[in-house]
Amino acid sequence: MRASAEPARVVPLKAQLAALLGSFVGQVGWALAALGAFVVIIFGVDSEAVTAVQFGGQLGTTTGVVQSVEKTNSSENKRTISRVRYRYSIDGRGEREGQSYAIAPKLQPGQQVQVEFPVGRPERSRIRGLRARTFDAGGALTVIFPLVGLGLALAGLPAGLRRRRLLRVGKVARAKLVSKIATSARVNKQPVYQLVFELSVSRDNEVFGYRQVAVSEPPETYMVTHKTFETRALEDDAEERFLYDPRNPNCAYPIDALPGGVLIDESGQLDASKTTFLSVLAPALALALLALAVVLALA
Repeated sequence: MRASAEPARVVPLKAQLAALLGSFVGQVGWALAALGAFVVIIFGVDSEAVTAVQFGGQLGTTTGVVQSVEKTNSSENKRTISRVRYRYSIDGRGEREGQSYAIAPKLQPGQQVQVEFPVGRPERSRIRGLRARTFDAGGALTVIFPLVGLGLALAGLPAGLRRRRLLRVGKVARAKLVSKIATSARVNKQPVYQLVFELSVSRDNEVFGYRQVAVSEPPETYMVTHKTFETRALEDDAEERFLYDPRNPNCAYPIDALPGGVLIDESGQLDASKTTFLSVLAPALALALLALAVVLALA
């Protein structure tokens, strides 16, 4: 006779988000992405890499007059970058203002210069031979920083999805630590360890579909691994409590390592009273800054 499936556990949104996004490596990845996006906004968006795109089509030319030459607070190869302000008009229709950048430009106020602009976008301009933005095209290399952060963050999403599923359908079982091996990876200058546990699953639990077996039979055992640099919480008991997937007990996660302070007792009751939405702060900030960088680059 088949037993009826137990309903999925009700998991608050904050606990789901903590499980999905709250791992240490994931949070570090999102934080790096946010910091990298900020660097892109400061340097990458204000580089000639963007100018190359904006001025990639047909260009028009006109004559302009230099208004001022002033030093900025930016430098390149220990040489100060100067800003050249100028005025220009196109076909005599209204006067516009523009600014270009160079290191030690040989221009003086009142001097006439050739001004280039993309056809159809006359508000964008530069003095021929000078930059339209502060930094050279090397500023495009700043995109490496957010990409590295995003790579770390996105690489952890599959594990986050598994944790989220375990919060909903996982059952509680005990596991005994059988080996602890240091890996070559390090976090915060601490070695990352691979912990191997022997998970004991009672045969009266739903293991294969909805099949139930007599409780008198010995439990089935599964070898599950968990990598972490924080091992103390997983070594303080003779047996650690794990959440495991009833349909695939090899998919298991130590309860003491769940992100966000989510707790699950022996009966399977979930307690997220200490969990907050803090896990979404770094991802939200990173995505907002990346979106801002794109908007500024296209402006």
